[in-house]
Amino acid sequence: MKLAAHRRARVLVVEDEAELLDAMVTYLNMEGFIADGVASLAAAGHWMRTHAFDVVVLDLGLPDGDGLAWLESEEAVRDKGVVITTARGEDADRISGVRAGADVYLVKPVLMEE
Repeated sequence: MKLAAHRRARVLVVEDEAELLDAMVTYLNMEGFIADGVASLAAAGHWMRTHAFDVVVLDLGLPDGDGLAWLESEEAVRDKGVVITTARGEDADRISGVRAGADVYLVKPVLMEE
């Protein structure tokens, strides 16, 4: 993904743990991104229909569905950057995440610098 030098990347964080969601959005905004957060897949779908974006940071265990299945079926993220953040750390999980379209697969707890 290449952005014009003058344009900041717009990031959507999809995370159901409120404190972690707030921390991630705050950190990304402090680092110069334009970040917003939602707590469900339904909210993510609505947000993506009403905003331009470049990257999705996606938790897999969400209250309204599995983030991995959503990633595989969601057309709006096909040409976007995808970072998975999840507690699922087995090798098979990581491989499934990359095959579903993730560019990066991070296992929680995640350091914000990652």
